[in-house]
Amino acid sequence: MSSDSKNRIIFLDLMRALAVLMMIQGHTIDTFLADQYRTFDSNIFNVWFTIRGFTAPIFMFVSGVTFTYLLRSQHVPFFENPRVKKGVHRFMILLLIAYLLRFPTYKMFDFSEVDNGQWLTFFTVDALHLIAFGILFILLLSYIAEKYKRSDYLIFSLGAAFFFFMFLLTEKINWANFLPIPFAAYFYQGTGSFFPLFPWAGYVISGAMLGSYLAKNPTAFSTKQFSYKLFLSGVISLVVCYSIHALEDSLYG
Repeated sequence: MSSDSKNRIIFLDLMRALAVLMMIQGHTIDTFLADQYRTFDSNIFNVWFTIRGFTAPIFMFVSGVTFTYLLRSQHVPFFENPRVKKGVHRFMILLLIAYLLRFPTYKMFDFSEVDNGQWLTFFTVDALHLIAFGILFILLLSYIAEKYKRSDYLIFSLGAAFFFFMFLLTEKINWANFLPIPFAAYFYQGTGSFFPLFPWAGYVISGAMLGSYLAKNPTAFSTKQFSYKLFLSGVISLVVCYSIHALEDSLYG
């Protein structure tokens, strides 16, 4: 039996299954739902729309949890950890796949017929781009925590807070005026990106906190105390989110 199988936590598999099911139902219903039913006067549509809004954060959060759990389950120095090399490899593979999925032409080396709209679509930052960079950020923050002997929870929480709170600033800047479109797309939605780094990378890094906790307490997920802690963390997160939203409204209206 491999070490991955021995270290497997069913809780993480259930989280990933929930994220995938929510993603599938969200895209499926959105594709087939007629326009006349897309009204907020309908309680059913309101509930579905709200639940769909949870899908992307859950998916990003679970990605951070799973990767960090596997990373921190290896109790060896950072550069001796096989998960570091695998993480860098996964970063490159995910990024390559992300761009190939939006490749603007069927001709590999002939871009003469590609228009500006197709280039913008090609450079759009989507879920795979975000997860790739989320993994890279987790590796970087893990190295910082280990090198300076700081708690994972402190470093990851600061990293997540950076992306969440900086969103209030980054989304108001037209990054295309300062950076080439391929790079500007990672900072805001102005070029058509669905999941720019701000604030979405914060969800991946938030998941890293739970992943680190589970790596240090692999049997905790089956206890009531863990459920209470997770519930309390969720309540605190909601309060923080509403506070950020209120701050954004007060600053920008």
